[in-house]
Amino acid sequence: MSLDDFLAKYVDSYLLRDLERFSDLGDSPGPGLCLFPQLQTIITGCEMLGRIGSGCRDADAFNWFLQKMRPRGISDEDGREFYGKVRNGVMHTWLANVPLDVHRDRAYAPAHLTVSANGHIVIELHTFHQEFKAGVTRVFRSEEFKDQWDRFQKHLDDWMVDRTKATTLFEMLPPAPSEVQIIPCSTTAGRAILLREP
Repeated sequence: MSLDDFLAKYVDSYLLRDLERFSDLGDSPGPGLCLFPQLQTIITGCEMLGRIGSGCRDADAFNWFLQKMRPRGISDEDGREFYGKVRNGVMHTWLANVPLDVHRDRAYAPAHLTVSANGHIVIELHTFHQEFKAGVTRVFRSEEFKDQWDRFQKHLDDWMVDRTKATTLFEMLPPAPSEVQIIPCSTTAGRAILLREP
């Protein structure tokens, strides 16, 4: 897959559109505003695009893109701490490993990615979203990184090979035993049920 096709399909059509939808939900405070899903989407986007940009994985990939999108910059140490304490907790357990104040309210923009007086990391999602979009534009749409596109394409190709290996391993799993019958959700009032044949 070409880098242009990847960006058009996965970044422009899915990732950035999802972030726009989250922003349409309104400002905080209040429940049901998808603050953590929006945060997860931005974090995932940073990690994905950082992998394409740097060829690295995990914290290194995330940190690479975070440094490109932050206009005020962020230290390598702070980026790694954010990854370890915020990203890992939010992505795996829905709870960060540090107290968070997550807002979608521009009044919190000056405090975005700072530590509050009570020791909470403040994240303002309008600002984080705009920084993410600016990072996409800076790295993948401007002339600044154009000379690195061949390298970015190689990183994407390598990643797709890794994903193909994972798909091949998944396809190697044995089929479900014949005594297991899967009943479609529509026939069970929205629940999938596994039944053993008599």
